[in-house]
Parts: sequence; C-alpha cells; structure tokens
Amino acid sequence: MTVGSLFEPETWHRAWDRLREVEAALAITEGDLFDRRLANLEAKVNALQVDAKFASVPARDRASDL
Repeated sequence: MTVGSLFEPETWHRAWDRLREVEAALAITEGDLFDRRLANLEAKVNALQVDAKFASVPARDRASDL
C-alpha cells in the first residue's frame, strides 16, 4: 500500500471488508460466554457429586463397583 492508494475508494472498501470479516470471526456474545461458564460449572458439580458418592461407599464395597 502506498500513500497515494489511501485516497482510492477501493483501498477503503477492502479495508472495511476485511474488518467485517475479522469482527465476524471474533464475534462472541455475552450469552455465549455465560453458556460456556454455566456448562463448565455444571460439569464440575457433576464430577464433585460422583466423587462424593464414591467416597461415601465403604472401601470393601468399592472393588465390586469397579
């Protein structure tokens, strides 16, 4: 790109088109972030529940569950 090309409309059209492409590629809504965080928390809670159930079973009974 040269200084002279900055005055050409085509240069600006390409720049704006590229900017729109980048914005679309990076578009993450607040709802998407919330959904990801909620799914992550649900997975952690489920894992903790499984661990708690496993820990509550006496050691002699655990071998039969495996």
